[in-house]
Amino acid sequence: MVGEGFSLKWGWRVLALALLAAAALAAPWAARTAVVDVKQRLRSEKSGWEGVVSVGVVPSFPTVNVNGWLKANFRRFEAQNSGVLISLRELTETGVRTGAAAGTLPDALLFGLTMPLDSEKMLQPLPDRQSVRSDLQQAGVWNGQRYAVPIAMGGYALLGNRKLLDAAGWSPALDFDDTMALLEEKELAIAAPQMPYTDPVRALAQMGNAGQVRVDGERPHSKVWPDFVIEEKYPFYVATQREIRRMQALSAAGKGFDTVLLVPESSTFTDQALLGGVVRPELTAAGKENAEARAQCAAELLEFLLGDEAQLDLARAGLFPTTECGPVYVDNEPMAALEHALRSGVSLP
Repeated sequence: MVGEGFSLKWGWRVLALALLAAAALAAPWAARTAVVDVKQRLRSEKSGWEGVVSVGVVPSFPTVNVNGWLKANFRRFEAQNSGVLISLRELTETGVRTGAAAGTLPDALLFGLTMPLDSEKMLQPLPDRQSVRSDLQQAGVWNGQRYAVPIAMGGYALLGNRKLLDAAGWSPALDFDDTMALLEEKELAIAAPQMPYTDPVRALAQMGNAGQVRVDGERPHSKVWPDFVIEEKYPFYVATQREIRRMQALSAAGKGFDTVLLVPESSTFTDQALLGGVVRPELTAAGKENAEARAQCAAELLEFLLGDEAQLDLARAGLFPTTECGPVYVDNEPMAALEHALRSGVSLP
């Protein structure tokens, strides 16, 4: 009996030790649960490289909320790609040049069409993207080789003060050339802001025959925009999507004035295109560590931004698709008129 009692007590000790060991092995996993929760939440059935892809965006033309659009679609990309996280930061042109010299650039760059960067030295060659509209195929191509893809674009239109135009005898039946002739006759000027990377004055010239109409094109947006909106000095402003949206917001708040919008009647000039490229690994902060996998993931991210879901979401950024999908905006709103003009054909600088 004593022997059997001893054996029974020892057996319980073995079982207890086994349970403690199992608990000890489980504890680290439990402790890590909170840490890996984000990755588990993003994890899908896909598998492959895991890590962080860094993206730098260089503001280069007027947008409404391009970073909001990027972040929303980065989250969608993460949800479809197991263990991949995308980080976003803003850069300046100077910051890009300094980062290239120091080898601290992100894995991918998003920048404007007319930004003077040495793209051929900074970026890796990319295959052609058939999803991009035919009239935008040359955007991101240098010396016959594609280094970037256009993932979004903006446009120009003439935003008018209806009260001033009515006083001048303007009618919606007048086309662009007749409107310019009227402004010239009445000695009225058009406001065209001076911008760092884009050229509203050239955009105006591309809309049609502006004749001898006086153009105030030597002051920055911060100076000339208040003269149009608050002082009401100009009948027209060479506007982008940003100004159109701002006037819509003012109108919704019961402020501002009644406006008209004249859009180009044929091929629309634009120098507003957001390009995306993959940075050469030796110029990135991560260097050559997992360089091929990072570059592949960055290229897939750019392709994802050209997908229908991301392109149709561009209203979030106040921009327009570079693919054939759409339309993005609702009929009878100003942004829809500009989108229609852009869809009719685009000419690049």
